[in-house]
Order: sequence, then C-alpha cells, then structure tokens
Amino acid sequence: MNEVGKKMDRRVRKTKKQLLVALTTLMETKEIKNISVKELTDLADMNRGTFYLHYKDVFHMVESVENEFFQELTDILDHTFLGDSLPVPLDVLTDIFASLSENREICTALLGPHGDMAFVNKATDLVEKYILNCWNKMNYNSENFQFYFSFIISGCVGMMREWVASDFHMSSDKIAHLANDMVVSGIKTFC
Repeated sequence: MNEVGKKMDRRVRKTKKQLLVALTTLMETKEIKNISVKELTDLADMNRGTFYLHYKDVFHMVESVENEFFQELTDILDHTFLGDSLPVPLDVLTDIFASLSENREICTALLGPHGDMAFVNKATDLVEKYILNCWNKMNYNSENFQFYFSFIISGCVGMMREWVASDFHMSSDKIAHLANDMVVSGIKTFC
C-alpha cells in the first residue's frame, strides 16, 4: 500500500473511532433508536457528510460495529474449539476478556444499560453451539446441558456487564480467572 493509502486508512480509522466514542457516550443515556446522526456527529465534532461516507444511518453504524466484534468472537471460538483436543476454559475466557478489553468502546456500547440485547443473544447462540459440541464430546448428560449453559452464560454475561459498568477496573486476565473458576465449578457437577 502506498503512503497515501496508509494515510487514508489512518484517517478512516480515526474517524470511525471518534464516531464510536461519541456513540458510546450517547448510549450511556439513550437507546440506539433515540440517537440521531446530527447529535452523534456534533458530539464527534464532524459533519454529517463525513458520517455518511461510512454509514447509512446510526443503525447501520451499530450493525457494522457489531459485525466486526462478532467476527472477532467467532475467530476466538474457532481457534479454541475447532482443534482436536478439548478446549481449556481459561484459554478461551482469557482471549474473550482480552478482546473485550481491547474493544472497550464497543463493549461499553453493546453491554451498557442501553446496549443491544439482540447482539448479546446472537453472541450467546454462537457460544452455545461451540459449548454444546464440546459437551457432547465429553459424553455428559445432554438433558442437563441447557441448565448448565444457562447458568454459565448468565454468570459470564453478568460479569461482563459488571466489568463494563466498573469501567474495566480489573485486569482482563483477573476477570477471566474469576469466570474460569465459575465455569470449572459448574462442570464439576456433571463429571
């Protein structure tokens, strides 16, 4: 890529970052449906034309952000679960919490009080498929899976929300270890 292309990429990333920070700030007090492009761009200190170079509307922006994050989650799960050996819960949790930490703005927007529950449900469905496959490999009683999964996912999502609400006061490694303790304790019930 030439120097002009690199400079343009940096500008695009910077613009999208500014918009994401503004979106996160607005989502602290408003639901997505109540956020206008005008107030978003005013807060990001840019004109609406710049916004429309990248997105059709606020919903398109949120969808783009969610899709990028969803792909990152999918990559983590593929890497951890698609090997020949059984995954180590701490490894996948460490990767997920590190990703959440690296994408603080996105997490704050999606997991905050005015976040997108549809995204949380979509991510939960994805994680469930991977864990069910692992559960079946271990020959655990399939009748108990939904109870275990509901317990674990509710706890992990709750921990993520609390972590976001506390402005990530704990390291991603430490919160991953806490989540791992919960997951492993739950698995012991079925061993």
